[in-house]
Amino acid sequence: MQERNFQQTSFFNINIGDDVELPAYIIRPYNFDSSKKYPVLFYVYGEPAGQTVRDIWRGSLLYQYLAQKGYFIISIDNRGTSAPLEQKWRHFLHHNIGIYSSEDQSAAVRKLLEERPYLDPDRIGVTCFSGG
Repeated sequence: MQERNFQQTSFFNINIGDDVELPAYIIRPYNFDSSKKYPVLFYVYGEPAGQTVRDIWRGSLLYQYLAQKGYFIISIDNRGTSAPLEQKWRHFLHHNIGIYSSEDQSAAVRKLLEERPYLDPDRIGVTCFSGG
């Protein structure tokens, strides 16, 4: 993996206010330089049946290819996903699927853009499946 410049996945939390922290992961571009601006690809699911922010091998060849080409890859679990958090978290989307998850995701993106000036707000993409 080192010979192919595979990038590590880093985990962190995003505080979107009101004491809400969303788990997230990030894959940085190869040869990252914080003085430059980079495009971002967000990977979204956001439904109660699963989560994307897990400590598993993130060897997706597409994501690694994009990181080598200068992209950030970021995924965020909004409230209501199956993340092993409290009951209040897990039941947040009950009868509100698609509403609050979108609000959490957009609040997290705004916070990331505010805190990380190397993320280019004019070059953001989203890929998803099912509820994403």
